[in-house]
Amino acid sequence: VLSLSEDPLLPLMWGHYADGDRGFVIGFDSDSDFFNPDDWKSLSKPLQAMNYSDEKPELAERGKSEENDSAMLFTKPACWSGEREWRALRRLDGATRVVAKSPYDICLFSFPASAVVEVVLGARFEAEAEKHVRMLLQGPDFAHVRLRRVRL
Repeated sequence: VLSLSEDPLLPLMWGHYADGDRGFVIGFDSDSDFFNPDDWKSLSKPLQAMNYSDEKPELAERGKSEENDSAMLFTKPACWSGEREWRALRRLDGATRVVAKSPYDICLFSFPASAVVEVVLGARFEAEAEKHVRMLLQGPDFAHVRLRRVRL
């Protein structure tokens, strides 16, 4: 599951998912082929907005309704609507790298540099790490990427 937010500046998201403003956000181009591949077998479900509802979708009987089953993965309680989340699903057998971890392996997927449009550094992102990010973004693959920093 790839979970993304429409807004890279939501304070709640920084607190929950970016180590209290010490992390960073990668901004993607949603029109990239990464989200709309020619090979649909590699993408279980394309990028789509989350549904926020206090009514839970019901899990269908095994093999009866794939639509109902995927609704389970694209629905969250209404109280989470402030996240403005989008998700895409990829098949685990398409992972670029698998890290053995207990109780579950971590499946990592590569993405093309052309899919990245910006990097947003947290307000507490370390200065040494920022130097490293700036150096990476000067390379030919990422020269098009915009760099921003959140201010408290």
